[in-house]
Amino acid sequence: MSRVLGWIAVALAGWLAWLAWNPPPAPPLSVVRIAIPQPGHEARRWRVVTHRFVWKKGADAMRARLLALGIEPIVISRREDVEVHAFDDPRLFADRNKASRIAEDWRKLGVEAAVIEVEDEAGNSAYRVALGRFYLDAYAREQARLLDGTGMPYRYERRTMRLRTWRFATPALTRAEAERIWKALVETGLGEPRLIPEREFRRLFAAKPAGPSSPAAR
Repeated sequence: MSRVLGWIAVALAGWLAWLAWNPPPAPPLSVVRIAIPQPGHEARRWRVVTHRFVWKKGADAMRARLLALGIEPIVISRREDVEVHAFDDPRLFADRNKASRIAEDWRKLGVEAAVIEVEDEAGNSAYRVALGRFYLDAYAREQARLLDGTGMPYRYERRTMRLRTWRFATPALTRAEAERIWKALVETGLGEPRLIPEREFRRLFAAKPAGPSSPAAR
């Protein structure tokens, strides 16, 4: 019996020695790849942003032209203080119907006219015929020439108004992609675009969703 136990002990010692020199293979490892943000990644992204539109028709036209270029624009819409060129009929009317008739006379002369409610010097409701609100100087000069050609008196002033505005932006792009789109817009005369770094874009326009359309000038 003691001889058998001795043989078992010798065999066990040999097996342990073999394992020490020939360990079993390790189980396969699961590879997990984690994206590590690289410093400055945001700074390498750029956007192209058009100039401000304060006339809904102009904004709609810009969006259509961007889509035609294969660009799905991001719409940035908000209310802002805008200095505009304001043209009006010089008369103030207590009766809205009278103002509406005068507005129709202007339309017959080829001038877009709208009746707006204002206050007279005493604080009472009154009506004026608006003949245009223009943000861009070029449009204002064109309107002045049109009104001068009618031979009718009109009133002009520059004033600040709180208006709905629109801008269009591209998604965040590499510098090369953004420059290519910027160049295409410049060459076609679309919206005096600006090339803006992503951080600057977020500072200026983040969390400013598109709002309802209520343009009053162009």
